[in-house]
Amino acid sequence: MIYDSVLPAGNRPQMVFKNMNYTQIAIDQVHALDSRTYDIIFISTDDGHVHKTVVIDNELHIIEEIQLLPNPEPIKALLLSSGQKKSLYAGSDGRLVQSPVEFCEKHQSCVDCILTRDPYCAWSTDASLCVNQITHRNAGGLIQRLNGDFSVCPPGMYH
Repeated sequence: MIYDSVLPAGNRPQMVFKNMNYTQIAIDQVHALDSRTYDIIFISTDDGHVHKTVVIDNELHIIEEIQLLPNPEPIKALLLSSGQKKSLYAGSDGRLVQSPVEFCEKHQSCVDCILTRDPYCAWSTDASLCVNQITHRNAGGLIQRLNGDFSVCPPGMYH
């Protein structure tokens, strides 16, 4: 039995939202271009959304909120597939959905790609696209700064 309560790192909650009920959690580890490994935390809600977060230098950053279920219903199961091309599976009482773990292609500029702070994503200077850095790692010409420093973007790639 545990005698003392377990406190979060820094003795404060990492993430607080009013009127938000979390239901499930799944964690992935991503090896970024800076040779560090980052924890990606997927947290489902009782209204069919998933908050995708990353821990950078002991601080939690929300990368995006993804609506996985079309109706506001609780996600009761959350699971990550394994392998290089990962998927996130979410289940409720009435449905099961599959989603990619990253949406890099929706970022249309180098600045947007960098500012998302998503360890899955990097800007490809060769293709002028935000790409999954894991599947494009050997392509070269990739830029990723998880500190949000977009000054590394090539001139003319800011918008």
